[in-house]
Amino acid sequence: MLKAIYRLKKNAEFEAVYQNGVKSKFGPLLITVMPNDLENSRIGIVVSKKVSKLATRRNYLKRLIRAYVGLPQQNFDVVISVLFDPQEKTSEQIRTNLSKWARSL
Repeated sequence: MLKAIYRLKKNAEFEAVYQNGVKSKFGPLLITVMPNDLENSRIGIVVSKKVSKLATRRNYLKRLIRAYVGLPQQNFDVVISVLFDPQEKTSEQIRTNLSKWARSL
């Protein structure tokens, strides 16, 4: 679990990243990145009810992303949005898409 200082928590923080950040799509993931002026990077994960009506499925996807994501070395605010439910091969697909994103930094 990420410590509180490494997470985006407030709606205004998410909105700032969405409006001012650079967006990249990797499979079912939309990753938005914006530089920040803090000493560390922060991350937020969004899985809407459009992806799955089941809270257990949405929480499962968030746990998978948290397990594979590492914080960027530079100071960034990162929002990872799941656009659709990758029904089969979920963990493999998310892992490969997150590794593609990490290489692109």
